[in-house]
Amino acid sequence: MLENRYTPPANIIEKRPYTVPHAIFSSYRQQRRDPDVRFRDVAIVKLKSGDGGNGKVSFLREAGRAMGPPDGGDGGTGGHVFVQAVEGMTSLHHLRHIYKAANGRGGGSTQLSGKNGENVVLQVPVGTVVRWSPPLDELKRMFHEAGSSADGATEVDIVTNLSRFDNDSLIQLRRDSYADGQGWLFKEQEEEHIRAQQYFRQLIPKVHHFDTINRRREAEQDTFPYEGIDLDRPGQSVMLLAGGNGGLGNMHFLTGDIRNPRFAKQGRSGLESTFIFELRLLADLGLVGLPNAGKSSLLRAISRARPRVGHWEFTTLTPTIGTIQSGLAEPSFTVADIPGIIEGAHENRGLGLGFLRHVERSGGLVFVIALDRPDPAADFQVLVRELGPKRMEKKRILVIATKADVPESQERYQALKEYLGSWGPANKYEWEIVPCSAQDNGNIESVIQMMAQTAGKTSQHATRV
Repeated sequence: MLENRYTPPANIIEKRPYTVPHAIFSSYRQQRRDPDVRFRDVAIVKLKSGDGGNGKVSFLREAGRAMGPPDGGDGGTGGHVFVQAVEGMTSLHHLRHIYKAANGRGGGSTQLSGKNGENVVLQVPVGTVVRWSPPLDELKRMFHEAGSSADGATEVDIVTNLSRFDNDSLIQLRRDSYADGQGWLFKEQEEEHIRAQQYFRQLIPKVHHFDTINRRREAEQDTFPYEGIDLDRPGQSVMLLAGGNGGLGNMHFLTGDIRNPRFAKQGRSGLESTFIFELRLLADLGLVGLPNAGKSSLLRAISRARPRVGHWEFTTLTPTIGTIQSGLAEPSFTVADIPGIIEGAHENRGLGLGFLRHVERSGGLVFVIALDRPDPAADFQVLVRELGPKRMEKKRILVIATKADVPESQERYQALKEYLGSWGPANKYEWEIVPCSAQDNGNIESVIQMMAQTAGKTSQHATRV
Protein backbone atom coordinates (compact mmCIF):
# COMPACT_ATOMS: atom_id res chain seq x y z
CA MET A 1 0.00 0.00 0.00
CA LEU A 2 1.15 3.50 -0.74
CA GLU A 3 1.60 6.20 1.81
CA ASN A 4 -0.94 8.99 1.57
CA ARG A 5 0.19 12.17 -0.12
CA TYR A 6 -3.21 13.24 -1.38
CA THR A 7 -4.65 16.58 -0.31
CA PRO A 8 -8.47 16.55 -0.24
CA PRO A 9 -10.23 19.07 -2.48
CA ALA A 10 -12.03 22.00 -0.86
CA ASN A 11 -15.43 20.37 -1.16
CA ILE A 12 -14.49 17.38 1.05
CA ILE A 13 -14.20 17.41 4.83
CA GLU A 14 -11.58 15.11 6.34
CA LYS A 15 -12.44 12.10 8.44
CA ARG A 16 -11.69 8.59 7.12
CA PRO A 17 -9.75 6.73 4.35
CA TYR A 18 -11.16 6.00 0.92
CA THR A 19 -9.88 3.26 -1.40
CA VAL A 20 -10.10 3.10 -5.20
CA PRO A 21 -9.27 -0.27 -6.79
CA HIS A 22 -6.14 -0.12 -8.94
CA ALA A 23 -7.80 -2.32 -11.58
CA ILE A 24 -10.57 0.23 -12.21
CA PHE A 25 -8.19 2.99 -13.25
CA SER A 26 -6.06 0.49 -15.17
CA SER A 27 -9.11 -0.57 -17.21
CA TYR A 28 -10.04 3.07 -17.77
CA ARG A 29 -6.60 3.90 -19.19
CA GLN A 30 -6.51 0.77 -21.34
CA GLN A 31 -9.91 1.51 -22.88
CA ARG A 32 -9.04 5.16 -23.60
CA ARG A 33 -6.04 4.17 -25.73
CA ASP A 34 -8.36 3.11 -28.56
CA PRO A 35 -10.59 6.05 -29.57
CA ASP A 36 -12.67 3.78 -31.82
CA VAL A 37 -13.59 1.29 -29.12
CA ARG A 38 -17.30 0.54 -29.10
CA PHE A 39 -17.33 -1.08 -25.67
CA ARG A 40 -16.30 0.56 -22.45
CA ASP A 41 -17.16 -0.64 -18.97
CA VAL A 42 -15.30 2.05 -16.99
CA ALA A 43 -15.66 5.81 -17.35
CA ILE A 44 -14.37 8.62 -15.14
CA VAL A 45 -16.53 11.70 -15.53
CA LYS A 46 -16.31 15.18 -14.05
CA LEU A 47 -19.75 16.62 -13.26
CA LYS A 48 -20.93 20.06 -12.21
CA SER A 49 -24.40 21.22 -11.31
CA GLY A 50 -25.53 24.71 -12.25
CA ASP A 51 -25.06 27.82 -10.12
CA GLY A 52 -28.15 29.61 -8.88
CA GLY A 53 -29.09 32.87 -10.61
CA ASN A 54 -28.59 36.19 -8.83
CA GLY A 55 -31.43 38.15 -7.29
CA LYS A 56 -32.54 41.34 -9.01
CA VAL A 57 -32.31 44.92 -7.75
CA SER A 58 -35.30 46.64 -9.32
CA PHE A 59 -38.03 49.17 -8.43
CA LEU A 60 -41.53 49.57 -9.75
CA ARG A 61 -41.83 52.24 -12.43
CA GLU A 62 -45.07 54.22 -12.40
CA ALA A 63 -46.11 57.52 -13.90
CA GLY A 64 -45.73 60.37 -11.45
CA ARG A 65 -43.42 58.45 -9.10
CA ALA A 66 -39.67 58.81 -9.16
CA MET A 67 -39.20 55.35 -7.63
CA GLY A 68 -41.76 52.78 -6.65
CA PRO A 69 -41.45 49.89 -4.17
CA PRO A 70 -38.80 47.20 -4.76
CA ASP A 71 -39.92 44.47 -7.20
CA GLY A 72 -36.70 42.58 -7.96
CA GLY A 73 -37.35 38.84 -8.39
CA ASP A 74 -35.34 35.83 -7.20
CA GLY A 75 -32.75 34.03 -9.29
CA GLY A 76 -33.53 30.66 -10.85
CA THR A 77 -32.24 27.37 -9.46
CA GLY A 78 -29.19 25.88 -11.16
CA GLY A 79 -29.61 22.72 -13.21
CA HIS A 80 -29.28 19.33 -11.48
CA VAL A 81 -27.22 16.33 -12.66
CA PHE A 82 -29.06 13.01 -12.88
CA VAL A 83 -28.04 9.50 -13.90
CA GLN A 84 -30.63 7.10 -15.33
CA ALA A 85 -30.46 3.37 -16.06
CA VAL A 86 -31.73 2.55 -19.56
CA GLU A 87 -32.62 -0.94 -20.69
CA GLY A 88 -30.94 -2.05 -23.90
CA MET A 89 -27.69 -0.10 -23.47
CA THR A 90 -24.57 -2.26 -23.13
CA SER A 91 -21.62 0.14 -22.96
CA LEU A 92 -20.35 3.37 -21.42
CA HIS A 93 -18.40 4.46 -24.51
CA HIS A 94 -20.88 7.29 -25.20
CA LEU A 95 -20.08 9.15 -21.97
CA ARG A 96 -18.05 12.34 -22.31
CA HIS A 97 -15.37 13.34 -19.82
CA ILE A 98 -17.10 16.50 -18.56
CA TYR A 99 -20.76 17.44 -18.08
CA LYS A 100 -22.05 20.74 -16.75
CA ALA A 101 -25.65 21.65 -16.03
CA ALA A 102 -26.85 25.14 -16.97
CA ASN A 103 -26.82 27.98 -14.46
CA GLY A 104 -30.07 29.54 -13.28
CA ARG A 105 -31.03 32.86 -14.84
CA GLY A 106 -31.04 36.07 -12.83
CA GLY A 107 -34.28 37.41 -11.40
CA GLY A 108 -36.30 40.00 -13.32
CA SER A 109 -38.33 43.10 -12.60
CA THR A 110 -41.99 43.01 -11.49
CA GLN A 111 -41.16 40.20 -9.06
CA LEU A 112 -40.36 37.71 -11.83
CA SER A 113 -38.13 34.78 -10.85
CA GLY A 114 -35.31 33.75 -13.16
CA LYS A 115 -35.58 30.63 -15.28
CA ASN A 116 -34.19 27.45 -13.77
CA GLY A 117 -31.10 25.98 -15.43
CA GLU A 118 -31.46 22.96 -17.71
CA ASN A 119 -30.73 19.63 -16.06
CA VAL A 120 -28.20 17.10 -17.31
CA VAL A 121 -29.32 13.45 -17.52
CA LEU A 122 -26.63 10.82 -18.10
CA GLN A 123 -28.14 7.62 -19.50
CA VAL A 124 -26.21 4.46 -18.66
CA PRO A 125 -26.80 0.69 -18.99
CA VAL A 126 -28.68 -1.19 -16.31
CA GLY A 127 -26.09 -2.63 -13.94
CA THR A 128 -23.90 0.49 -13.77
CA VAL A 129 -22.37 1.34 -10.39
CA VAL A 130 -21.54 5.00 -9.72
CA ARG A 131 -18.89 5.85 -7.13
CA TRP A 132 -17.37 9.11 -5.96
CA SER A 133 -13.76 9.64 -6.99
CA PRO A 134 -10.96 12.09 -6.30
CA PRO A 135 -10.11 14.34 -9.27
CA LEU A 136 -8.72 12.61 -12.36
CA ASP A 137 -5.29 14.24 -12.06
CA GLU A 138 -4.90 12.73 -8.60
CA LEU A 139 -5.95 9.31 -9.88
CA LYS A 140 -3.35 9.54 -12.66
CA ARG A 141 -0.61 10.44 -10.22
CA MET A 142 -1.46 7.63 -7.84
CA PHE A 143 -1.84 5.11 -10.63
CA HIS A 144 1.66 6.02 -11.77
CA GLU A 145 3.01 5.66 -8.23
CA ALA A 146 1.30 2.29 -7.80
CA GLY A 147 2.71 1.02 -11.09
CA SER A 148 6.24 2.00 -10.10
CA SER A 149 6.04 0.93 -6.45
CA ALA A 150 8.30 -1.87 -5.33
CA ASP A 151 5.71 -3.61 -3.19
CA GLY A 152 3.48 -4.47 -6.18
CA ALA A 153 0.42 -2.80 -4.71
CA THR A 154 -2.79 -3.66 -6.53
CA GLU A 155 -4.86 -1.01 -4.74
CA VAL A 156 -4.24 2.69 -4.32
CA ASP A 157 -5.04 4.10 -0.89
CA ILE A 158 -6.43 7.57 -1.45
CA VAL A 159 -6.80 8.89 2.07
CA THR A 160 -9.20 11.78 1.90
CA ASN A 161 -10.61 11.29 5.41
CA LEU A 162 -14.09 11.98 4.18
CA SER A 163 -16.68 13.44 6.50
CA ARG A 164 -19.70 11.20 6.97
CA PHE A 165 -22.87 10.90 8.96
CA ASP A 166 -25.77 8.42 9.03
CA ASN A 167 -23.62 5.56 10.38
CA ASP A 168 -20.58 6.67 8.37
CA SER A 169 -22.25 5.62 5.12
CA LEU A 170 -22.35 8.96 3.31
CA ILE A 171 -19.74 11.23 1.77
CA GLN A 172 -20.38 14.88 2.55
CA LEU A 173 -19.81 17.19 -0.41
CA ARG A 174 -19.26 20.92 0.00
CA ARG A 175 -20.16 23.86 -2.23
CA ASP A 176 -17.63 26.57 -2.95
CA SER A 177 -20.13 29.28 -2.09
CA TYR A 178 -20.26 32.42 0.03
CA ALA A 179 -20.29 32.32 3.83
CA ASP A 180 -23.43 32.87 5.89
CA GLY A 181 -24.49 36.50 5.84
CA GLN A 182 -22.36 37.29 2.77
CA GLY A 183 -22.99 37.16 -0.99
CA TRP A 184 -24.50 40.62 -1.45
CA LEU A 185 -25.11 42.46 -4.69
CA PHE A 186 -25.31 46.26 -4.61
CA LYS A 187 -26.79 48.63 -7.16
CA GLU A 188 -24.74 51.37 -8.80
CA GLN A 189 -21.54 50.85 -6.76
CA GLU A 190 -23.15 51.85 -3.46
CA GLU A 191 -21.68 49.00 -1.41
CA GLU A 192 -19.48 51.10 0.88
CA HIS A 193 -22.28 53.58 1.61
CA ILE A 194 -24.94 50.91 2.27
CA ARG A 195 -22.70 48.77 4.49
CA ALA A 196 -22.14 51.81 6.73
CA GLN A 197 -25.86 52.29 7.37
CA GLN A 198 -27.40 51.20 10.67
CA TYR A 199 -30.36 49.47 8.98
CA PHE A 200 -28.00 47.27 6.97
CA ARG A 201 -25.93 46.29 10.01
CA GLN A 202 -29.16 45.29 11.78
CA LEU A 203 -30.23 43.26 8.73
CA ILE A 204 -27.04 41.16 8.63
CA PRO A 205 -27.87 38.87 11.64
CA LYS A 206 -31.29 38.03 10.19
CA VAL A 207 -29.83 37.16 6.78
CA HIS A 208 -27.05 35.22 8.49
CA HIS A 209 -29.68 33.07 10.23
CA PHE A 210 -31.54 32.58 6.93
CA ASP A 211 -28.33 31.52 5.14
CA THR A 212 -27.42 29.13 7.95
CA ILE A 213 -30.74 27.29 7.67
CA ASN A 214 -30.41 27.02 3.88
CA ARG A 215 -26.80 25.85 4.09
CA ARG A 216 -27.77 23.09 6.53
CA ARG A 217 -30.49 21.98 4.14
CA GLU A 218 -27.89 21.89 1.38
CA ALA A 219 -25.61 19.79 3.57
CA GLU A 220 -28.37 17.23 4.15
CA GLN A 221 -28.93 17.06 0.40
CA ASP A 222 -25.31 17.21 -0.78
CA THR A 223 -24.29 13.69 0.16
CA PHE A 224 -23.28 10.59 -1.76
CA PRO A 225 -23.24 6.94 -0.58
CA TYR A 226 -19.76 5.79 0.37
CA GLU A 227 -20.30 2.43 -1.33
CA GLY A 228 -21.72 4.06 -4.46
CA ILE A 229 -25.08 3.80 -6.22
CA ASP A 230 -26.10 0.57 -7.95
CA LEU A 231 -28.41 1.23 -10.91
CA ASP A 232 -29.72 -2.31 -11.21
CA ARG A 233 -33.33 -1.53 -12.29
CA PRO A 234 -34.48 -0.25 -15.68
CA GLY A 235 -35.69 3.32 -15.48
CA GLN A 236 -34.01 3.94 -12.12
CA SER A 237 -33.01 7.61 -11.85
CA VAL A 238 -30.84 9.24 -9.18
CA MET A 239 -29.80 12.86 -8.70
CA LEU A 240 -26.02 12.96 -8.29
CA LEU A 241 -25.55 16.71 -7.82
CA ALA A 242 -28.16 19.35 -7.00
CA GLY A 243 -28.00 22.80 -8.52
CA GLY A 244 -27.52 25.92 -6.44
CA ASN A 245 -30.51 27.88 -5.16
CA GLY A 246 -31.26 31.28 -6.65
CA GLY A 247 -30.45 34.46 -4.76
CA LEU A 248 -33.11 36.66 -3.17
CA GLY A 249 -34.33 39.72 -5.05
CA ASN A 250 -34.54 43.09 -3.32
CA MET A 251 -38.33 42.75 -2.86
CA HIS A 252 -37.57 40.55 0.19
CA PHE A 253 -35.73 43.33 2.03
CA LEU A 254 -38.50 45.93 2.21
CA THR A 255 -39.08 46.82 5.88
CA GLY A 256 -40.19 49.79 7.91
CA ASP A 257 -36.57 50.90 8.18
CA ILE A 258 -35.54 49.95 4.62
CA ARG A 259 -37.79 51.69 2.11
CA ASN A 260 -35.52 51.47 -0.93
CA PRO A 261 -33.30 48.35 -0.65
CA ARG A 262 -30.68 48.80 -3.33
CA PHE A 263 -29.18 45.36 -2.80
CA ALA A 264 -29.97 41.68 -3.46
CA LYS A 265 -28.35 38.29 -2.88
CA GLN A 266 -26.13 36.19 -5.12
CA GLY A 267 -27.16 32.70 -6.16
CA ARG A 268 -25.64 29.72 -4.41
CA SER A 269 -22.87 27.83 -6.19
CA GLY A 270 -23.46 24.42 -7.73
CA LEU A 271 -21.52 21.26 -6.86
CA GLU A 272 -18.51 19.95 -8.76
CA SER A 273 -17.16 16.44 -8.34
CA THR A 274 -15.72 13.44 -10.17
CA PHE A 275 -17.39 10.04 -10.40
CA ILE A 276 -16.40 6.58 -11.58
CA PHE A 277 -19.01 4.81 -13.71
CA GLU A 278 -18.43 1.06 -13.62
CA LEU A 279 -20.62 -1.25 -15.71
CA ARG A 280 -21.32 -4.70 -14.27
CA LEU A 281 -23.33 -6.76 -16.71
CA LEU A 282 -26.41 -8.50 -15.34
CA ALA A 283 -26.26 -12.18 -16.31
CA ASP A 284 -27.47 -15.37 -14.65
CA LEU A 285 -24.17 -17.15 -15.31
CA GLY A 286 -20.61 -16.04 -15.91
CA LEU A 287 -18.24 -18.02 -18.15
CA VAL A 288 -14.72 -18.09 -16.70
CA GLY A 289 -11.76 -19.73 -18.42
CA LEU A 290 -8.23 -19.37 -19.68
CA PRO A 291 -7.62 -17.72 -23.06
CA ASN A 292 -8.58 -19.99 -25.98
CA ALA A 293 -10.47 -22.36 -23.67
CA GLY A 294 -13.46 -22.39 -26.03
CA LYS A 295 -15.80 -20.04 -24.16
CA SER A 296 -16.80 -18.07 -27.23
CA SER A 297 -17.34 -21.22 -29.33
CA LEU A 298 -19.45 -22.65 -26.52
CA LEU A 299 -21.56 -19.49 -26.30
CA ARG A 300 -22.12 -19.57 -30.08
CA ALA A 301 -23.25 -23.18 -29.85
CA ILE A 302 -25.74 -22.70 -27.03
CA SER A 303 -27.13 -19.22 -27.75
CA ARG A 304 -27.87 -16.60 -30.36
CA ALA A 305 -24.82 -14.57 -29.38
CA ARG A 306 -22.08 -14.30 -31.98
CA PRO A 307 -18.78 -13.62 -30.22
CA ARG A 308 -15.57 -13.68 -32.23
CA VAL A 309 -13.96 -17.13 -32.41
CA GLY A 310 -10.31 -17.89 -33.16
CA HIS A 311 -7.35 -20.07 -32.21
CA TRP A 312 -5.31 -17.41 -30.46
CA GLU A 313 -5.23 -16.02 -26.96
CA PHE A 314 -7.45 -13.09 -26.00
CA THR A 315 -9.88 -13.60 -28.89
CA THR A 316 -12.53 -12.16 -26.57
CA LEU A 317 -11.55 -8.59 -25.72
CA THR A 318 -14.97 -7.39 -24.54
CA PRO A 319 -17.69 -9.16 -22.56
CA THR A 320 -20.54 -10.77 -24.52
CA ILE A 321 -23.97 -11.78 -23.22
CA GLY A 322 -25.92 -14.63 -24.74
CA THR A 323 -29.55 -15.58 -24.09
CA ILE A 324 -30.31 -19.30 -23.82
CA GLN A 325 -33.63 -21.13 -23.95
CA SER A 326 -33.41 -24.55 -22.31
CA GLY A 327 -36.91 -25.67 -23.39
CA LEU A 328 -40.26 -24.45 -24.64
CA ALA A 329 -41.75 -24.52 -21.15
CA GLU A 330 -38.62 -23.31 -19.35
CA PRO A 331 -37.61 -19.66 -18.76
CA SER A 332 -34.57 -18.33 -20.62
CA PHE A 333 -31.34 -17.38 -18.88
CA THR A 334 -28.36 -15.20 -19.77
CA VAL A 335 -24.66 -16.03 -19.86
CA ALA A 336 -21.78 -13.53 -19.85
CA ASP A 337 -18.57 -14.46 -21.67
CA ILE A 338 -15.63 -12.41 -20.35
CA PRO A 339 -12.04 -12.19 -21.65
CA GLY A 340 -9.75 -15.06 -20.70
CA ILE A 341 -7.86 -15.05 -17.41
CA ILE A 342 -4.17 -15.91 -17.23
CA GLU A 343 -2.02 -16.88 -14.29
CA GLY A 344 -0.97 -13.74 -12.45
CA ALA A 345 -4.05 -11.79 -13.48
CA HIS A 346 -4.48 -10.61 -9.89
CA GLU A 347 -1.15 -8.80 -10.40
CA ASN A 348 -2.67 -7.06 -13.44
CA ARG A 349 -1.01 -9.33 -16.01
CA GLY A 350 -2.75 -9.85 -19.34
CA LEU A 351 -6.17 -8.25 -19.26
CA GLY A 352 -6.16 -8.46 -15.48
CA LEU A 353 -9.24 -9.16 -13.40
CA GLY A 354 -11.06 -5.97 -14.37
CA PHE A 355 -13.65 -7.82 -16.44
CA LEU A 356 -14.59 -10.06 -13.52
CA ARG A 357 -16.93 -7.29 -12.39
CA HIS A 358 -19.29 -8.72 -15.01
CA VAL A 359 -19.62 -12.09 -13.25
CA GLU A 360 -19.80 -10.81 -9.68
CA ARG A 361 -23.56 -10.22 -9.96
CA SER A 362 -24.29 -13.63 -11.46
CA GLY A 363 -25.99 -16.31 -9.45
CA GLY A 364 -23.66 -18.97 -10.80
CA LEU A 365 -20.22 -19.47 -12.32
CA VAL A 366 -19.29 -21.77 -15.19
CA PHE A 367 -15.64 -22.82 -15.36
CA VAL A 368 -14.69 -23.66 -18.94
CA ILE A 369 -11.73 -26.07 -19.11
CA ALA A 370 -10.24 -27.11 -22.46
CA LEU A 371 -9.41 -30.82 -22.89
CA ASP A 372 -6.78 -30.11 -25.56
CA ARG A 373 -4.51 -28.77 -22.81
CA PRO A 374 -1.95 -31.16 -21.27
CA ASP A 375 -3.17 -30.74 -17.66
CA PRO A 376 -6.82 -29.53 -17.33
CA ALA A 377 -6.68 -29.93 -13.53
CA ALA A 378 -3.80 -27.45 -13.34
CA ASP A 379 -5.77 -25.00 -15.50
CA PHE A 380 -8.69 -25.35 -13.10
CA GLN A 381 -6.40 -24.58 -10.16
CA VAL A 382 -5.21 -21.38 -11.89
CA LEU A 383 -8.79 -20.14 -12.36
CA VAL A 384 -9.77 -20.88 -8.76
CA ARG A 385 -6.65 -19.18 -7.45
CA GLU A 386 -7.11 -16.06 -9.59
CA LEU A 387 -10.80 -15.66 -8.77
CA GLY A 388 -10.33 -16.11 -5.05
CA PRO A 389 -12.85 -17.46 -2.52
CA LYS A 390 -14.84 -14.22 -2.17
CA ARG A 391 -15.92 -14.20 -5.82
CA MET A 392 -16.96 -17.85 -5.56
CA GLU A 393 -18.77 -17.51 -2.26
CA LYS A 394 -22.48 -18.45 -2.39
CA LYS A 395 -22.29 -19.13 -6.13
CA ARG A 396 -23.67 -22.19 -7.90
CA ILE A 397 -20.78 -23.82 -9.77
CA LEU A 398 -20.62 -25.83 -13.00
CA VAL A 399 -17.51 -27.11 -14.80
CA ILE A 400 -17.74 -27.59 -18.56
CA ALA A 401 -14.94 -29.56 -20.23
CA THR A 402 -14.78 -28.30 -23.81
CA LYS A 403 -13.04 -29.71 -26.92
CA ALA A 404 -14.01 -33.27 -26.04
CA ASP A 405 -13.40 -34.30 -29.68
CA VAL A 406 -9.60 -33.93 -29.55
CA PRO A 407 -7.24 -36.93 -29.07
CA GLU A 408 -6.74 -38.07 -25.46
CA SER A 409 -9.71 -35.94 -24.35
CA GLN A 410 -11.42 -38.88 -22.63
CA GLU A 411 -8.41 -39.66 -20.43
CA ARG A 412 -7.98 -35.98 -19.54
CA TYR A 413 -11.68 -35.65 -18.74
CA GLN A 414 -11.57 -38.61 -16.35
CA ALA A 415 -8.49 -37.20 -14.65
CA LEU A 416 -10.17 -33.81 -14.25
CA LYS A 417 -13.36 -35.41 -12.90
CA GLU A 418 -11.41 -37.44 -10.35
CA TYR A 419 -9.51 -34.33 -9.26
CA LEU A 420 -12.73 -32.35 -8.77
CA GLY A 421 -14.21 -35.26 -6.83
CA SER A 422 -11.32 -35.21 -4.38
CA TRP A 423 -10.60 -31.48 -4.30
CA GLY A 424 -14.17 -30.23 -3.93
CA PRO A 425 -15.30 -31.97 -0.71
CA ALA A 426 -11.96 -31.22 0.95
CA ASN A 427 -12.62 -27.51 0.36
CA LYS A 428 -16.38 -27.68 1.10
CA TYR A 429 -17.28 -27.39 -2.59
CA GLU A 430 -19.46 -29.69 -4.62
CA TRP A 431 -19.73 -29.25 -8.38
CA GLU A 432 -21.11 -30.85 -11.47
CA ILE A 433 -18.96 -31.47 -14.53
CA VAL A 434 -20.04 -32.16 -18.10
CA PRO A 435 -18.00 -32.66 -21.32
CA CYS A 436 -18.92 -31.23 -24.72
CA SER A 437 -17.65 -30.38 -28.18
CA ALA A 438 -18.85 -27.04 -29.47
CA GLN A 439 -17.26 -27.76 -32.85
CA ASP A 440 -19.73 -30.55 -33.73
CA ASN A 441 -22.44 -29.74 -31.09
CA GLY A 442 -21.55 -32.87 -29.14
CA ASN A 443 -23.49 -33.11 -25.86
CA ILE A 444 -24.63 -29.49 -26.19
CA GLU A 445 -28.18 -30.27 -25.06
CA SER A 446 -26.90 -31.74 -21.79
CA VAL A 447 -24.73 -28.66 -21.30
CA ILE A 448 -27.75 -26.38 -21.77
CA GLN A 449 -29.82 -28.34 -19.26
CA MET A 450 -27.07 -28.32 -16.63
CA MET A 451 -26.46 -24.62 -17.17
CA ALA A 452 -30.17 -23.97 -16.70
CA GLN A 453 -29.98 -25.83 -13.37
CA THR A 454 -26.93 -23.81 -12.33
CA ALA A 455 -28.74 -20.60 -13.28
CA GLY A 456 -31.69 -21.64 -11.11
CA LYS A 457 -34.09 -21.71 -14.08
CA THR A 458 -35.34 -25.26 -13.55
CA SER A 459 -36.86 -27.18 -10.70
CA GLN A 460 -33.49 -28.86 -10.03
CA HIS A 461 -30.63 -26.52 -9.15
CA ALA A 462 -26.95 -27.23 -9.04
CA THR A 463 -25.54 -27.36 -5.53
CA ARG A 464 -24.85 -23.93 -4.02
CA VAL A 465 -21.41 -23.40 -2.53
